[in-house]
Amino acid sequence: AEALLDQLPKLEGDLLQTALSVMAGRTEWTVALLTAVDQGALAREAISFDVLITMQQRGNERIGSLIKSSWGNLRQPKAAITTRIHEVQTTLKRLGGDARKGKELFAQVCGACHVLHGEGRSIGPELTGYDRGNLDFLLPAVLDPNLAIREEFELVTLALRAAEGELEGALLTGFISGMEAGVLTLTDLAGNLTRIAETDVVKREHSTVSIMPEGLLDTMTEQQVADLFAYLQN
Repeated sequence: AEALLDQLPKLEGDLLQTALSVMAGRTEWTVALLTAVDQGALAREAISFDVLITMQQRGNERIGSLIKSSWGNLRQPKAAITTRIHEVQTTLKRLGGDARKGKELFAQVCGACHVLHGEGRSIGPELTGYDRGNLDFLLPAVLDPNLAIREEFELVTLALRAAEGELEGALLTGFISGMEAGVLTLTDLAGNLTRIAETDVVKREHSTVSIMPEGLLDTMTEQQVADLFAYLQN
């Protein structure tokens, strides 16, 4: 775990995602990873939201404390989300957006999980056929991703039976993409497939939290928000 932790700042993309998932699989490794973030040895932004969910689901007090120290609460109060929706509505009425710039923002912020007009990755729902011209639909979908999660996009955490000589089994998180003859196929966010015998699974937990984080627009300027929505509604 220590050797992998040393390599994390050098990794990116799917390789980083895979390494983080491995670290999140054991309590001891998770604590080491979160401690590195807490001490400034690893950037908070390096850890994806789905990995944070996996860590939090351990129910470990130390892990929960470290997550709260660096990220605060992972879910915002409903009142704050409603206020943010009204703020973005006001921004979009006031500012015109550039769909070309919005396309670039989509690729950076949304395209890692969503396909629109044939571009992006199919981890979350395909957006092209959605009612994107309707802001009453689009704004809650972007700003309140936990409002409705389709079953096939629910993140599942599997707790595995501990191997002989180990104190705890691994945690694996992803989407169940197949089930045949007592064997589950789990697909993680990096696209890796893992086949697991159902008899090795001691606990299966479906997350009520979307892998799409809240506050997705909070790091954008008002003009960038307008540009993104110009592309989303194009």
